[in-house]
Amino acid sequence: MDGPLIMCAVRAPGVDENGKEYIEASRACGGVSLGFGEKRLAEAAKAQMEKLSYYHLFNSKSHEPAIELAERLLPL
Repeated sequence: MDGPLIMCAVRAPGVDENGKEYIEASRACGGVSLGFGEKRLAEAAKAQMEKLSYYHLFNSKSHEPAIELAERLLPL
């Protein structure tokens, strides 16, 4: 590959300038990804940000969304 990978934001979600499709699996160096324009994820994030936009889970700290997620993941 020569030069940077250019993702198209206008043609299709997860498609580069040459039409190759990608599955988003990167955290963007610690950022939180909402997928390629996935409305349900964006709406869920908006609803959560209106309550508690961010709080870390270090040093014995937690919050309800993290606890609920952990409970859903335990059976898996």
